[in-house]
Amino acid sequence: MNNPRYIIMGRDECGDEFRPNYPEFSSDGKASAYMTDAREQYPEAISLWVEMLKDKDYYIQQWRQNYDDPHGDYD
Repeated sequence: MNNPRYIIMGRDECGDEFRPNYPEFSSDGKASAYMTDAREQYPEAISLWVEMLKDKDYYIQQWRQNYDDPHGDYD
């Protein structure tokens, strides 16, 4: 839970955001390496980018850092 994970995201011609069918990556560089493939696999994407995955674990970690409660049982 301490290591950030990264995903590829896109925006289609209708302006809707979508997540291409790629795994989570351990670094933004590894995710960026798949961008050429993603552009070929998703021609409907008018833009693609890499962002940090912000899931439940991310927000729990942020809460614990902000409120300094390492012993809380929130899982």
